[in-house]
Amino acid sequence: PREDMPFVASLKSGLCESLDVAMEEHGVKTAKGRVISVDLDPDLHGYWGKDTVTTISHQSVELGIPAVQFEMPPNLREKLAQSGGVTGSFASAIKDIYEKLVVPWWENRAGSQTPWPGTKRLDPTWADSVASLPAGSSNANFEPWATKLCADLLELDRKTSEVQI
Repeated sequence: PREDMPFVASLKSGLCESLDVAMEEHGVKTAKGRVISVDLDPDLHGYWGKDTVTTISHQSVELGIPAVQFEMPPNLREKLAQSGGVTGSFASAIKDIYEKLVVPWWENRAGSQTPWPGTKRLDPTWADSVASLPAGSSNANFEPWATKLCADLLELDRKTSEVQI
C-alpha cells in the first residue's frame, strides 16, 4: 500500500548505507579492484513475472512481509565465507536496520486500519514437514556439514564464469 512506501524507501536506503560502510571498512573489492557498493535500484529483482516460479523474496511480499534479495559477486561471497570480520559487519548491518526499521513498522502495521497488503494467505499445512531442534540442543553433524557446504560452494564459485562488476 501507498502508506508503506516511506518504509520501503527507508529500508532500501538504510541497508544500502550500512552495507556500503561494512564493505568500505573491510576493503571488499570487485574483480576490477573497486570497493563493492550496494546498487539501490538494481536491474535484478525478485519478481519474475506472472504465472511462473517465484523467488522467496517475491513469495514474502505476496504474504505482506518485507523482503530483501541479495545478489552478491563471487568476491563478496568468498569474503563472507572466509572472514569473520566481514561476516560480522554484514550481519550487524542487517540486524541493525531490522531492529531500527522493520520491528517498529511491523508493530505499527499490525494495528493499521489499512487491509494487510498480502495477496496470498498462509496455509497452516505448509509447516507440517518442518522439523526443529529444541532450544539449547546441538547437532554434532552440523558443523562438518556446513564446512563442507561452504567449501563446495566456494569451489563452484571459482569454476563459474560470471560477468564481474
